[in-house]
Amino acid sequence: KHVMTQEIFLSMFDRSGGLESCWPFQGFIDTQYYGRVSFRGKKWLTHRLVYALLHPNFDKELLICHTCDNPPCGNPLHLFEGTGKDNAQDALHKGRLYIMQGEECHFAKLTARDVITIRGLQGTICCIDLANQYHVRVETIRAVQNRSTWKSVP
Repeated sequence: KHVMTQEIFLSMFDRSGGLESCWPFQGFIDTQYYGRVSFRGKKWLTHRLVYALLHPNFDKELLICHTCDNPPCGNPLHLFEGTGKDNAQDALHKGRLYIMQGEECHFAKLTARDVITIRGLQGTICCIDLANQYHVRVETIRAVQNRSTWKSVP
């Protein structure tokens, strides 16, 4: 049986572009374009294994994110630890993340017209009655009225 060593694993990256370039993994790539490998009896995302080999005491609860936004890249200079929120903010900052708003969300129960009406009725009809009328929770009505949701609607 073939045993994966650290040297064999690291040789599976194309490092020909040098330190500034991405180092794409040359082995198995999954449907999300991440490299995957079995190493010392455990299945790994390859970029995470690169990071773990260099930082053995890293926080296992955190994600290993790519500054290059290239999933198969294993260049350690392109990797950083972060939370899911950190990763999403990085993507949003780089213009890689589109956040659906309002009626674009498949689970939205209100329309922009409903939101305008609800805001216009604020102070004249209680939240409970509006929630019952629109088949949503009272918290949803309050969020619409205080503009913590549906911010894109004037």
